[in-house]
Amino acid sequence: MWNGLSFGKGSMIESAARQGAGLRSYTSLNEANFLRGISGTMAIGRFEFTPYISYRLIDGNVKEIGDERAITTLAISGLHRTPTEQQYRKAIGQLVYGNNVMYSKNRLKIGGNFVATHLDGSKLLGKRPENKYDFEGNLLRNASVYYNYTYRNSYFFGELATSLDGGYAWLTGSITSISSQFSTVLLYRDYQKNYHSFFA
Repeated sequence: MWNGLSFGKGSMIESAARQGAGLRSYTSLNEANFLRGISGTMAIGRFEFTPYISYRLIDGNVKEIGDERAITTLAISGLHRTPTEQQYRKAIGQLVYGNNVMYSKNRLKIGGNFVATHLDGSKLLGKRPENKYDFEGNLLRNASVYYNYTYRNSYFFGELATSLDGGYAWLTGSITSISSQFSTVLLYRDYQKNYHSFFA
């Protein structure tokens, strides 16, 4: 669920393996993709548990079709300049809950995530070609497992995620420091077209 600050690719290959900072306040200028609720981290031995729950109103276009609330657009710009953008403002209720479990020992970390996102209407599939693989429905559940491990001068990392009832996304790689002036990075990514996530 973490998608913090990134400046893209550059000469510093260490940015290929980004690490989340855990729970923290939202400080972005963007008014989307944050949570408003309650959470905490509990440590029990080598395990950390981070449950959370959030409810907030998000922007989007909602139409009443029969007895159903149909969401035709989810707006993430955070802008409310025009009458249309004003109409979209805080039109959709979004309930998010989940948990992160992490095990740490020496230089090894292994963890798992689960997050469920409920919308108070059903998101409809757009008619444009670029909307062909978009999320559709009122419930999106995601689960993932991840790891990172340091062995001597090498750092290994990866995550396998799935949107339940949909596709998966896989990322794995390693960074090795061969000398003080020469490092290598290997990175493999595979994101399926029907993998969906609201917060990544």
